[in-house]
Amino acid sequence: ESEDTAANARALLIALAEEQRAQRQHPFLRAVVAAFWHSLCIWESWRIIQHFLGLLNPLLLQQVLIFQEAQSSDAAVAGIDRDVASRGITAVFALVALGFFLILFNSQLDLYGQRLTV
Repeated sequence: ESEDTAANARALLIALAEEQRAQRQHPFLRAVVAAFWHSLCIWESWRIIQHFLGLLNPLLLQQVLIFQEAQSSDAAVAGIDRDVASRGITAVFALVALGFFLILFNSQLDLYGQRLTV
């Protein structure tokens, strides 16, 4: 992807001239989409992925709560199930890793959005 401002401005002006010649409604908006549709599609795809990554938190918290309930129940005296314990501890580590990953991912996505100046 080119970072050449002059080339990007030229592509926008060419698209704007075509839209104005065609006398369509909202020519500037149509020209921006026509000139930068590839970058906008990539950015929007990453934002959809960001949304779905955010949905992982409740799923991981569910496993942590199951583990916590197993620890605090009366059956904990006899010992908790090994499968529940391993899923709970794995979910805790996954939550921490997901948190760090989302911090980096969200900052990079914001930088990409700022580069597009959207």
